[in-house]
Amino acid sequence: MISLFNKVKSIGFDLDNTLYPNNPEIDNRIRNKIAEYIFLQKPELGNIENARGFYNERYSEVASGVKILEEIGLKDAKRIMFNCLNRDVLDLISEDYKLVSIIKKINQNYNIFLITAGPKNSSIGKLKKIGINISIFSKCLFGEDLSSSKSDGHPFADFLKDSKFLPNEHIYVGDSRLSDIIPAKKAGMKTIAVGNIILEADISIDKIYDIERLLL
Repeated sequence: MISLFNKVKSIGFDLDNTLYPNNPEIDNRIRNKIAEYIFLQKPELGNIENARGFYNERYSEVASGVKILEEIGLKDAKRIMFNCLNRDVLDLISEDYKLVSIIKKINQNYNIFLITAGPKNSSIGKLKKIGINISIFSKCLFGEDLSSSKSDGHPFADFLKDSKFLPNEHIYVGDSRLSDIIPAKKAGMKTIAVGNIILEADISIDKIYDIERLLL
C-alpha cells in the first residue's frame, strides 16, 4: 500500500466503466435511446444523429443525463433516463474472476461501498455478470437513492453523513472527472481515477486491477 492511503479505512466504487471496462457499444445503445427521447422533444434538431450530437455536447459539460433531459423540458426526466440505462447490455459485460478476487482481498482490509447513478435492477445485473455479489458492499447507493446528480456532490455528502469514518479515511474509485473524481474530492475523500489521467485525482490508473498494488 502506498503511504498516501495509510489512513484509509473505506473504499468506494463507481460501477459503469469502472468495475467493468469501457465498451463503446454499451454507450452506443444507451445514447441512441436517449437521442430518441431528445428528438421527440426537439424535432427541430432534424434527426436522431443530431439529437445524439446535442446530448454528447451537453454531457461533456454537465455529466448528467437527467439534467440534460430536464433542460429540454422533459417531464419525469429521471424515470426516462432509467429507462434508457436499463437497456439490455449484459451480453457486452464479461465475468471477471481477477477483479472478483481483488475485491474480496480488499474487503478483508477495508470497508467497501458502491455509489452509482445507474438504476438498481440493471446495476445488480451488471454486478452479477461480473461475478460480484452485492452483499460484499457495506452500503450501496443506486440512482433511485441519490438526491441529485453525482456531479452535484450531494450523493457523496449524504453517504458521508452515515459513515463511521472521516471523509479523508475514504477513497472513491471512478472513471469520470465530473461525476466521480471532482465531487468525491470536494466531499473530502481521496480519489483514484480509472482508465483516464485525471489531474484532480490523487492517483490515476490504467486498469481497475491496479488498485491491488495501491491498496494491499
